[in-house]
Amino acid sequence: MLQYWQISLISALWLGTVLPTPVASVPPSAVPSPLEIAQNGGVKIDRMRLIEDETLTAGRYTVEGQLTNTGSDAMRSLRVIYRLYRQEGDRLVEVNRNEATVAPAVLQPGGTGKFGRAFAELPHVIFIEAIASPEGRTEVNECYADNLERRQICRRQLDPVEVYPLSRS
Repeated sequence: MLQYWQISLISALWLGTVLPTPVASVPPSAVPSPLEIAQNGGVKIDRMRLIEDETLTAGRYTVEGQLTNTGSDAMRSLRVIYRLYRQEGDRLVEVNRNEATVAPAVLQPGGTGKFGRAFAELPHVIFIEAIASPEGRTEVNECYADNLERRQICRRQLDPVEVYPLSRS
């Protein structure tokens, strides 16, 4: 049986080359407007969603998102640093801290890239901590949760800049 770190490594390698085809698209109106990150010259994260796919070998659940370069300069080698939580009673317990690489490696102004990660267990809360590149790190502090109760716990416990629903596909 594979250990959790092995599943994460396999999924990272797999997601670096192929992202699963979503079962259904999420209309833009279903997700609130993303936070504009002024410190990074214009980056926004949106279209975060949870995809359940029993055919995946590296994990049954995939969380994927989109990052857009709204600045005037190209951005290279972006990584999204996140923490994964599960709910235990009225608390969130951190179960994983990792990063996902944004593809493509170079985002031109106005360009978009995808990032994602596969998990064996259903993630309850994804906390996007920062966006990192060779030039530095920009704090994001956005929380995505799959239901209202978890979004409320996220607000109380993690004190994010913003909280959004984690859409399911």
